[in-house]
Amino acid sequence: MGYGGVSSAQEAMWLEQNLAPEVPNSTTTIWDVRGELHLPDLEDALRTALGETSALLVNFRRESDELRIVPRKPDAWEPFRIDASDAADPAAAARDFLTEQIRRPFDLGADALFRIGTVRLGDGHHLLCLIMHHILTDAFGVFTLLSQRVAEIYRALRADSPVPDRPDTPAEIAGEREATYRSSERFTDAARFWRDYVTAGGTAARLPTGMRAGATRTASVGFWDGLTAPLGVASYTASVAASEVARWRAAADSTETSVPDLLTSAATAFLHRLCNTPKPMLSFTVNYRRGEIKQACGLYSNALPLAIEVPAAGDFVDLAKSVRLERLRVLRYAEYNVSLIKRAAGHAGDVRSPFGPVVNVIPFLRELDLAGAVGRFAGGTFGLPDEVRISTYVDGGPDSDLYIRFDAPGRLYTHEDIAGLAERFVTFVRAALTDPRARVRDISAIGEQERVALLDRCAGPVVELAGVTVPVLLDMQALATPDAAAVVHENAVLTYRELAARSDALARRLAECGAGPERLVAVAVPRSIGLAVALCAVLKAGAAYLPIDPDSPAERVEFMLGDARPTLLLTVAGTDGLAITPLHGAQPRWEASVIERTTAASPAATSQAGGTGEHAAYLRYRSGPFGPTAGVVVTHAALVNELLWMQQRYRLNDTDRVLHKAPASLNASGWEIFWPLIAGATVVMSTQDVHGDATALAAMIRRTGVTTVHVVPSVLAELVRDEAVVTAGKGLRHVMCSGEVLPADLAARFHESCDVPVHSLYGPIEAMPVVTSSDYRPGSPTVPLGRPISNAGVYVLDSQLQLTPPGVVGEVYVTGVGLARGYLHRPAATADHFVACPFGPAGTRMYRTGDLARWTDDGELEHAGSADQRVRIRGFWAAFFEIEAVLIAHPGVDQAAVIARPDGPDRAAQLIAYVVPVTGGRMGAAGLDVDFSAGLDVVELRRFVAARLPEHLVPATIVVLDRLPLTADGKRDHAALPEPQATRRAHRVARTAEERLLADAFAEVLGAGRIGLDDDFFALGGDSISAMRVVALARAGGLALTARTVFECRTVAALAAVAAPADEPAVAAAAEGDGGRGDAGPIHFRRWRGSSPNVDRAWTGWPSGWC
Repeated sequence: MGYGGVSSAQEAMWLEQNLAPEVPNSTTTIWDVRGELHLPDLEDALRTALGETSALLVNFRRESDELRIVPRKPDAWEPFRIDASDAADPAAAARDFLTEQIRRPFDLGADALFRIGTVRLGDGHHLLCLIMHHILTDAFGVFTLLSQRVAEIYRALRADSPVPDRPDTPAEIAGEREATYRSSERFTDAARFWRDYVTAGGTAARLPTGMRAGATRTASVGFWDGLTAPLGVASYTASVAASEVARWRAAADSTETSVPDLLTSAATAFLHRLCNTPKPMLSFTVNYRRGEIKQACGLYSNALPLAIEVPAAGDFVDLAKSVRLERLRVLRYAEYNVSLIKRAAGHAGDVRSPFGPVVNVIPFLRELDLAGAVGRFAGGTFGLPDEVRISTYVDGGPDSDLYIRFDAPGRLYTHEDIAGLAERFVTFVRAALTDPRARVRDISAIGEQERVALLDRCAGPVVELAGVTVPVLLDMQALATPDAAAVVHENAVLTYRELAARSDALARRLAECGAGPERLVAVAVPRSIGLAVALCAVLKAGAAYLPIDPDSPAERVEFMLGDARPTLLLTVAGTDGLAITPLHGAQPRWEASVIERTTAASPAATSQAGGTGEHAAYLRYRSGPFGPTAGVVVTHAALVNELLWMQQRYRLNDTDRVLHKAPASLNASGWEIFWPLIAGATVVMSTQDVHGDATALAAMIRRTGVTTVHVVPSVLAELVRDEAVVTAGKGLRHVMCSGEVLPADLAARFHESCDVPVHSLYGPIEAMPVVTSSDYRPGSPTVPLGRPISNAGVYVLDSQLQLTPPGVVGEVYVTGVGLARGYLHRPAATADHFVACPFGPAGTRMYRTGDLARWTDDGELEHAGSADQRVRIRGFWAAFFEIEAVLIAHPGVDQAAVIARPDGPDRAAQLIAYVVPVTGGRMGAAGLDVDFSAGLDVVELRRFVAARLPEHLVPATIVVLDRLPLTADGKRDHAALPEPQATRRAHRVARTAEERLLADAFAEVLGAGRIGLDDDFFALGGDSISAMRVVALARAGGLALTARTVFECRTVAALAAVAAPADEPAVAAAAEGDGGRGDAGPIHFRRWRGSSPNVDRAWTGWPSGWC
């Protein structure tokens, strides 16, 4: 399609409006005029100003496959004049009137593309309102050129003097200049610059949702914000008093910078902090008027990407200088339209700007001198954003406050989200500009009141432990219920009296052999009654136990024994005995002594003194971020705190039976034994390894009658797929989930099937198995990590160890009684991960978990992935959990896992998704495009994901599996996910006439030699403009499509499936009835729901920055 005199910005605007003609991309400028106005003269001034500005008196029509600018008659419009002064609330009546004017669409091919006039509010009080379609002009064009020109003409008319001349700039000049630019070396240089720039390491900032405002704004600040709601835009305006801005100006002068530069640096630092990225990418607005178009009232604006490294130790003055220098660098290429930049970066099809929020500091507003009356800018609408837009401006008067306006698409952010972001931005800006020499790391977006509230939610209830230890709790329970069943294994039953007797006797022998406080005893006993006896005995001897799975590889056992250097090793002897072997490193010092089964002691002749709360209770090895394995030392106080909290929270009794099945390396293996033993319940020892086997686990539950079981969510997903398993689960009272995030839909399915409470427990081994908990609530969209348990503290911090506001992702840090001592024999790793806590008394430590989370508005912790579960895809960070959540949201997907593999060109990372269909069944080789057993269509699934995520987050390959591999611990085993077969992207040749037509259209438009049925149009370099060419070629060949359909379907196969013959009546009628606006049709549009239930909008390439 050709373009007659139309610029790239106008092309993109026309295409965007063509996709959603019912939602006008207009801008509204409202001047609040105080003083007497002569309305006839003002209306004459408006007619004169518009009549002499040919760039505003145009339409845009597609003629002979070419988009052209068509002049309009200067007198083909009239200003409106509304008198709202008699209304009960004149301002509200004016707002209602303007809302209707703003929401009414423009026909770009026929209508006057502006609505201008006045609203009378009272004596000496009017509103001058200019509603302009954004395709005509930008902020500088309206605020400075048009509005000031109207005021200039009005003053001349009132003074009865000649109207000063002003040369007109033809509407076509923008397109003609751009045509010259595109054929120059500057255009080639700009293309190269932007392609390299946007992939050089900056991360598009994505401001979080879920933030809420802490106070209610006054009506005088954001009175006009509601005008954007019918357009599907969420808006919020805050203000800073003029007196405070004056102090900022003085501070800026003293540091040889300016308030606009400091505002931009503060916005950059704000994005750095709230988006947790060291080099945030944002966009800034610029108009590139110079030379003959310096005073041209047309669309000469752009939104340029800007990536700035934010040094935490630097101050805002230094950051402002860096921002200014980087801005000057990219301004050399300001004429290269952002739609072309998107295409160069491989993001032509993205519905959300890939370059982060738009920062629009408007320094050029001046009040209107209307011959005695004065007009000041009151607000309005700034166009349709495709990302968060932060605008700062004044009303034009010398005593103006500073206004800070946030706008965002309603499909991405709610009004409450935007209000919360705006208020925290104001808090951040006030702190930064009051002292520009403050370090960036020291400035927070959280006010003091919110800080106090956050610290309160970070801490669990304080409970006095009074020095109690596990041996004390065990002895108390043995005295209370001596004849109750304590441990069951197959047909063997051990009462509490017998458990106390056997563990006491063994504890004495252990002490005689050298066990005691701060000494380790390795316990290599399989699940049995003997295991419970051994663990209790070690603690009663005052020592700490090292659990070793007897089935572990010999090399791992040798490593643990050599690293931990335990004093003793406990193993089985015969059928009912235990053997003690003194050790020297991993080698026995002498032959083992065998302790046969005994019941000689009684509960009253209680055990050894044991240790204190500060002594070590156990050592467990885990894989760490610093090496393959590391031993974590946990104290008695930590263990007791966990057990007492679990009993207080879930209340086991003597009718409960708790299954012990967790491997020794798993956090739950400790509480599965000790929790029931301090509560009078029964421990049921698993007879086989059922931890990762759902079928065997179900059989065990059914056979033993257990009431409480711990499962990893991956295993729970297997449980709910089997009806027999579901039946077995109906006798449970508690299902405890930990080790992985618990998906809400999985918890819902299990809860609905078995009517059993499902509890989510979170905690790293370094801080006891549990630090937060939550219960699944029916109907809830997520299962949060919950709130801190007793005597635990959980902080969500940014990279500078500052508290993050609710809704903002940060890293989870844990503190409290449950905190481990550190990593055995690894002081460097301990110092790196156990750091000083800035929120407690001197000497308080906290553990850096590596998990990412956010606080919800109602005070619960919500998982947001892991710090190491991210990868760069074409320069943009991708979080696996975000993609997995969308995949699982598809009704045909039961489970999903996403990893990155170096499968792309030049071994670049590509996202690979693995999915398990809702309907089970065995699959063949990995990589099939269709699951024949479950009917899961991967092409449709890819389209489902593409409709909900940016292009760089859409997996390059989706592999269907019958189940996801699990580790021995029952967790998802990402390393075992199969490599997709090379045939997964096999070229499928077009077969039908419709497919061949579309494949040829793709090839012609993209300049590609071979197009397959599954090739993605936008992945091959297509954009909104080339999509229109595909539509035209398809229509010429007899197929009716719309550009919107191309954005939705993306592949030849998908388009061919929905295309209709061009001569069908419904399609023909739609084509004839579009009023020159372009392609409209009934074919499977992608629509994004805005904040208004009556507004649908397709969002495409141009970020409609109001600049």
